[in-house]
Amino acid sequence: MNEALLVSVTLENRKVYVGWPTSTGVPLLRERKPEEKDQLSLLPALSGYRDEITHKVKFTTQYWEVYEKVSDPNWEFAGQLGAGDFEVVIPWEAIVSAQRYSPELKQEIFEMTPEQPEQTRDTGFLHTLLILLTVWRIIRMPKKG
Repeated sequence: MNEALLVSVTLENRKVYVGWPTSTGVPLLRERKPEEKDQLSLLPALSGYRDEITHKVKFTTQYWEVYEKVSDPNWEFAGQLGAGDFEVVIPWEAIVSAQRYSPELKQEIFEMTPEQPEQTRDTGFLHTLLILLTVWRIIRMPKKG
């Protein structure tokens, strides 16, 4: 959470969580006991689901205001709840996809419009090569901060 690293996780049932990973289950350097499960613990920032047809994410719940209230000593439930009470534990086998998430980066910029010319939708060899070079350049850029 200190680095504001958010991840987006999509589950088999199309449920989506965006949040801060708090635990990834059993440490890799020790043997797992039979009763221990491989799981991801996440403190959610947003949750929702993927549309059955379009697979676009529809957010239905945001947790920021709740976390602000939890930290307010004048809140009626002060001292009874903490942010950790909202933690979600997800078994690894239920996760379909996971990636970093930035609330500043609007997902619409990734969408292709129907009006786009067909040649921009087709990725031939040269187009693929240009994309790979662009991605390589982005990866090699120094990070801000």
